[in-house]
Amino acid sequence: MARMGDDPDMSVALQSGEGAEINRVRERFAAGSQDLDGIRPSIALSWTRCRDRYGVDPRLALAPPALDPSHRCLDRDVLLTGLGGHAAALRQLLGTGVVTVVDEGGQLVGSWGEGIPAAGEAHLRPWYSWSEMSSGTNGMGTALEAQTLSSVRGPEHWCEGFHALDCLGAPVIDPVTSSPLAAVNVSTLTGGMPDDAPDLLRRTTALVRATLISRAEEHATALATAFTSAMRGRRGGVLAVDTGGNVVVASLEAGQLLGIEARQVRTDPADRVRLDDSEFGLLAAKAAHAAHDLPGWIGSVEAVSAGAAEGVQATLVAVHQGCHPIGFLMTLGDMQGEPITPDPPEVLPQSQLSRVVAQVRGRTLVLLPAEIRYAEADGNTVWLATDRGRARAAHRGLKNLEHALAGHGFLRVHRRYLVNLARVVEVERGPGGELKLILDAGRSSAVPVARAHAGAVRRHLGL
Repeated sequence: MARMGDDPDMSVALQSGEGAEINRVRERFAAGSQDLDGIRPSIALSWTRCRDRYGVDPRLALAPPALDPSHRCLDRDVLLTGLGGHAAALRQLLGTGVVTVVDEGGQLVGSWGEGIPAAGEAHLRPWYSWSEMSSGTNGMGTALEAQTLSSVRGPEHWCEGFHALDCLGAPVIDPVTSSPLAAVNVSTLTGGMPDDAPDLLRRTTALVRATLISRAEEHATALATAFTSAMRGRRGGVLAVDTGGNVVVASLEAGQLLGIEARQVRTDPADRVRLDDSEFGLLAAKAAHAAHDLPGWIGSVEAVSAGAAEGVQATLVAVHQGCHPIGFLMTLGDMQGEPITPDPPEVLPQSQLSRVVAQVRGRTLVLLPAEIRYAEADGNTVWLATDRGRARAAHRGLKNLEHALAGHGFLRVHRRYLVNLARVVEVERGPGGELKLILDAGRSSAVPVARAHAGAVRRHLGL
């Protein structure tokens, strides 16, 4: 059986008899069962989204038509055109299957390869939508959601109409915002996925990522130039930040206030300083959306910084290249222009409560949010402290889990910790004023609170 590396969750071929058992579990789960034992975590997580969040009909046989994307821009068109060239080359190397490209919304924009009737019958071609929301678990949509290489074999597809296919999808991730920009996918008849498909897909997306990093470095240089021009003859707390909320360069005053190194231009996206674990990145993304096609746009934000004890008020002036902003000049202590505020917490009806898929001792668990005390990140691996013991979340990265649990009373309290506030029974203050949260499992479950998040913790707990 072909596998991707040594990860058992990454099998690209079904074992004898495995498909029938997967189909039985899927049918029971679609009917309301919570038993997903024996299903790979990535697939269990996707099925949960399809059933509980998106309400995708498991009897769907055809992918629905795509919608025209908003905010078309040259950078997006260049990315998809280049990815199409790589996809065509990938199809030649594989010599079989259908290779497809979707945009960030899962809309199929190009396909290469013929000879698989099931692919055409399922609308595996341009002008159709393959997001999970539209077409359930599939290589392209699941790769965009999971933001990692995703294998979906035969009956692991949520929708029955796609069970004749094996799919392997790889996302293209923005090195600045960490958001998915597109995905490339290989589809074959069940059992026909080439052994070298995973490595070839990884190489394809690595080539595209290198181009994106180079483009991000060009944008950083342009931001630094705008920063230098803005700082001529003036002092004060000014930063140049990218559209992901990361600092490219900061003035001396801004560096002192925020506790970051000043006057150093960080062109490599991996080297840039993040003001906050999550909030400012979301605000920057909203500001970029608001500033689209509006050169000279001005807005204001209030965000938390890892180096400042309280919120930081700031004015943002968009820096454009073409139709979209590449970043902002951020002046601290000043609020002018269009206010950019966090979205209100989403309150889900009981029928749409999220489930969290996790593994413990080889078993797959489907957890309600209320069963989780806190989540702890170890790199991209997330560990859950739950009523059923310590478990490894199927989600990769704490940010993705935080998004999945939005509206369920969880709060980021540290770079590594996400806490269920309903399970907090005591707040402990250390000699230096640092806070710890004691959860209902006793002092062994104490979670540290980072200074940047102390204000939010006090507000949410009513302290």
